[in-house]
Parts: sequence; C-alpha cells; structure tokens
Amino acid sequence: MRDLELDILKTGAAMKSLPGTCCEVDGCSTILTPYKGPGGDTYCRDHQMHLHEYGGFSKAQKPYTIGKTSVCEECGMDAAEHTSIAVIEDLIMKNRAIRMVITTDHIDGNHSNNSLENLSHICVVCHAVKTIISGDYLTSSTDATKPKSSPKKYKPRKKKITQ
Repeated sequence: MRDLELDILKTGAAMKSLPGTCCEVDGCSTILTPYKGPGGDTYCRDHQMHLHEYGGFSKAQKPYTIGKTSVCEECGMDAAEHTSIAVIEDLIMKNRAIRMVITTDHIDGNHSNNSLENLSHICVVCHAVKTIISGDYLTSSTDATKPKSSPKKYKPRKKKITQ
C-alpha cells in the first residue's frame, strides 16, 4: 500500500497548468489533489484516497469504481468477512481478493454507460445470476440493443441403440 508520508506536493508549475480543474467523479466539484501519484491528475485528494494503491477498492482509470466497498449491494455479503478472505493478513492482497469478488455491474448491460445510476457493485455470484436472467451476455459490450449472437439451442445427441 502506498505510504502517505512519501506523497510529494506537485510543483507550482504543475499546479498552475491545472487552474480550477475539478475532480472527475460525478457530482464532485472539489479541486484536484495537490499531491503527485495515482489519480493526481484526475481526482481530488478524498477520491484519490479511494484508489487501490492507497488501500481502497477503486482504479484510477475507472472513475465509476470510486465509492466501491466490500459489500454486495444485491445480497449484502461482505467479502471482507468471507472465511477465505478474512484470514489474509496482507492488506494489499486482501483488497485485491475483495476487488475480485465484488464487481461493478452495468445495470442496463451497456458497458459504455458509466453513469452512477447505471452501476451497482455486486458479488460475482449475484453478477452471474443477473447476467443470465437479464440476458446481458447476448448483447455487445457497447450497445445493449444489438445482440452479439442468438443463443445456441442445446441439442442432445441421439444414441444408437445396439443389441
């Protein structure tokens, strides 16, 4: 995990090149963080601290993951309390495991629609069930209205009966 003591303030020139630039998180109007490091050019300090490099569950290149927790929004399962994850002592490894278990679901199936209203953070089991029930696997990742292909129907083989 990133040591906050090592965070260095941006130079005056770097700060002047971004006057009045705000955090990229929807609804946040806070000025960008004065610190160099992951998310330093896109997030305010508060949202920068949610990044996985600082011990959070978010990724800098995916602003819609800001606010992700260890709890499934569908079933309420807390991945941090799962017996296999709770025993992991290394915080980086523990958070990596939690990020693998709690995924970001695009509710409408359109992976280009990253509005907060279209996203939920759910466990892999709820995500798989939701994907099957809603038919998300039948749509392309960028356009929920265009099917990738029609589902193949299962055709059991006819066995020859020999006597």
